[in-house]
Amino acid sequence: MSVLGRMPRSHWLPIVVAAVMGLTVVAPGFAAVTAAAAPSADSRDARASAAAGSVSSRWPRRDSTKLVAWGEYDFSLNEVPQDAQPAVALAAGEGFSVALRWGGQPIPWGALGLSGQRTRPFTPPGRLVSVSAWKDHVVGLWTDGTVVAWGDTDPVLEIPTELRDVVAVATGAAHAVALRRDGTVSVWGEYAGTCEPYYVCDPVPAEAPEGLTGVVAVAAGGQHTLALRRDGTVVTWGSGGNIALRVPAGLRKVVAIAAGGQSEGWPQVEVDYSAALLRDGTLVIWGAGPGTSCRLERIRSVSAGPSYLLAVGRNHRVRTCPGYPGPAGMPSRLRGVRSVAAGAYHALALRRDGRIVGWGNNHAGETRPSVRPRSVVAMASGQYHNLALTRRGTVLAWGYNNFGQIDVPAGLSSVTAVAAGEWTSYALRANGTVVAWGLMPQVPPDLSGVTAIAAGYRHALALRRDGTVVAWGPCSSGDCPEPDPEDVPPGLHEVTAVAAGVWHSMALRRDGTVVAWGDNYYGQLNVPPGLSNVKAIAAGDTYSMALRRDGTLVTWGDNESTTLPTHAGTDVTAISAFTSHAVALLRKGTALEWRSGSESKLPFTNLVSVTAGGSHGLALRKR
Repeated sequence: MSVLGRMPRSHWLPIVVAAVMGLTVVAPGFAAVTAAAAPSADSRDARASAAAGSVSSRWPRRDSTKLVAWGEYDFSLNEVPQDAQPAVALAAGEGFSVALRWGGQPIPWGALGLSGQRTRPFTPPGRLVSVSAWKDHVVGLWTDGTVVAWGDTDPVLEIPTELRDVVAVATGAAHAVALRRDGTVSVWGEYAGTCEPYYVCDPVPAEAPEGLTGVVAVAAGGQHTLALRRDGTVVTWGSGGNIALRVPAGLRKVVAIAAGGQSEGWPQVEVDYSAALLRDGTLVIWGAGPGTSCRLERIRSVSAGPSYLLAVGRNHRVRTCPGYPGPAGMPSRLRGVRSVAAGAYHALALRRDGRIVGWGNNHAGETRPSVRPRSVVAMASGQYHNLALTRRGTVLAWGYNNFGQIDVPAGLSSVTAVAAGEWTSYALRANGTVVAWGLMPQVPPDLSGVTAIAAGYRHALALRRDGTVVAWGPCSSGDCPEPDPEDVPPGLHEVTAVAAGVWHSMALRRDGTVVAWGDNYYGQLNVPPGLSNVKAIAAGDTYSMALRRDGTLVTWGDNESTTLPTHAGTDVTAISAFTSHAVALLRKGTALEWRSGSESKLPFTNLVSVTAGGSHGLALRKR
């Protein structure tokens, strides 16, 4: 999944396509390729270079979206989000894609979603000029020539502190390479070291060859790196014994390079491969990867996947190697293509008009919505789906759709609030009625006068205008543990807010006290004695949260899958929880989250609202 580009001198276009190939249950899979092209002959100065992935830093001014997201995703591969259009560059990974828009904004979608577990951003702030992706990480180049990395591959995230004046970047399985303006390169991370049969290879530090200069493009495979020199020759280095390092004798007049290979497992170096695009449009491939016997001519760019090759001919049509057709479903009338990105099981094509076309595997057939800047006023997140309430009172839904939870009912309008359960979506209308869709969407037929709603894992709560609470869900058919989270305590009244966990429910009363009912196996109903002056509540899977008026956070219960949310400060302004994931909004517009056994600070600022999903989150922020 790398791209090779040979661009006419008159119009260098950014081509940054790095992709990662997935793993199978039976055998180790492939991880992908990054690619870069040399600058045109009359533009050898790296500052004016058209090396693949560099685009003008003079971005036109555009409104930035106010909806940010982070966490794990497993969908939206080939159905391109509308807010990614038009794009100037692509990257395709194992289950995720990234589009770089004019203005330097990367728009990711799909599995992992460039999740940024720990404290890595889902969409980094600022303006990028290129991105390079691998299985679970991304390396980006800022307009000022510095480098950013996010994801879950620690060796790649440890960027050298002195790295400056960078004009191109590429990343492999656990290493990355940066090309400096002076034609030198910097490499960090690690390669696979000595490999023995059926054992994982011991890593060795990644280092560039001593004295390497005159470089105009770089590429990174699974366990090796390539550099294209100004004289049209190629230099390779990486794990010893890697046949992808054996540059064909007499290889000259190269204008672009790419590298692919496996991301992890044994034997890592046995499936790495390299590719070079010659000035006459001929593609040369060597190593042990797929398509090594393929010969294509009159090619302007190529992207290499785990078991197929995609090429863009000089007629701007997509071509494939015999025997390597790639993902099924490529549009038969696809024309005007500028570059391609080959993912593990899906593919993308960037057209000359900036539009993106995708085909291949699309896990659940879902898509990311077109969320206009400043249009979203409220959000809700379920296990693997999201809801957004727009200023016009309509609802946008995206994510996993196994039970129709993102199939918003036609004509739904005048919505004032939304809530999301595990596989169910809810909308509160201005007339006090509730609409539900997805798994078990039945709403009590006589329910009216509702002012607020809350969704638990399987059950839901409605707060009525008279301060009473109504609960419904699967428990009426005996599908819940006892005590029942739908059994509202008799006489409960003067309620101002409700919250629903997995098997327990909470209510906030007008006097600032909290009532909880349902399952108490982990003590999630044990409200601390004397708790008062509460202004907001949230319920997780086995824990409960209360936000006091003085900004302090109080939690109780237990959570085996994450640290019980605790915060010693008095600066919390809002809280949200879903199963084992909790988020707290702080007064300064930042946020904390708790999951996976740790607490972390989210890499966003100017936040005004947060919501926690099963393994992801959403936030609204002001400009």
